[in-house]
Amino acid sequence: MSKMSELATALDEMTEVGRTLITCGENLLKAAAHVRDCFTEDTPAAAEEPAPVAEPVAETPAPKAYTKEEVRAILADLSQNGFRNEAKTLVRKYSDGGSLTDIDPAKYPDLVAEAEALHG
Repeated sequence: MSKMSELATALDEMTEVGRTLITCGENLLKAAAHVRDCFTEDTPAAAEEPAPVAEPVAETPAPKAYTKEEVRAILADLSQNGFRNEAKTLVRKYSDGGSLTDIDPAKYPDLVAEAEALHG
């Protein structure tokens, strides 16, 4: 068999394989469409957009109301654990006069949060 006839035979075989692949692809498309139709026919509401479900809103808990004595104890603990200057800085930051008695009790949660962030 000459090289040309071998080449022609190989091309014929490749053409046949290509046709088979096309047929397989078309059959896969038909099968996928059939499966899709099976699911959409059984559920008439499938064409409709589902109503969005409202996610529950997570309520943020109110910050703990600290007493002056609790804040004093937290700051004392901070000072005793090597953060004396930081404790003083926090008191100055949150007070008008530079002492714990000058701090508005509404600011206690913020002060405690910063103190706990320092102390860990």
